Amino acid sequence: MAVTGVQIGDVRFDKMAPGSPPPNILGKTNLNFLTLDIRSNAPNSPTFVNLNFWNESLGSAVGSTNPAFEHLTSTAVEFVCWTQVPLSALGGGSLTQAFQGTRSGVVIAGPAGKIADGHAPGDLPGPATLIGLVETVEGTAANDFLERKYNFNMSTDGVPVSTAFVP
Repeated sequence: MAVTGVQIGDVRFDKMAPGSPPPNILGKTNLNFLTLDIRSNAPNSPTFVNLNFWNESLGSAVGSTNPAFEHLTSTAVEFVCWTQVPLSALGGGSLTQAFQGTRSGVVIAGPAGKIADGHAPGDLPGPATLIGLVETVEGTAANDFLERKYNFNMSTDGVPVSTAFVP
């Protein structure tokens, strides 16, 4: 089965306090990524992934003349083997509903690539596989937003990356 180095998914931007935009459902989202390009029980180089987020349309003002329509927010994540990163740790606090002006949006992660850092001799730099999952929890802050939880698999761009797993 072919695995790609790009993941695409819907995200719910974080909302930690009541306010605009409605509805006032509080929640936070994590992105979970892993690569299959690892060397088991050996040092691994980090995998670097660009992240591009777009907010959804604002309903009545859809179109390219609206500066808030599909606004791009770019950031990145770096990890070894796998990671779970909250949206609040990305984008300097800009991945919230208040900043984005909408409840949800889309993220395109990748293409993933291994970075040579000198701490993992024999682990070659280059394109890497990427698998992603979006995890959202909703509820009240008093219950750490654990009244409701849902996960979404991310989809791919369909361009396979050759992988190397070394047991």
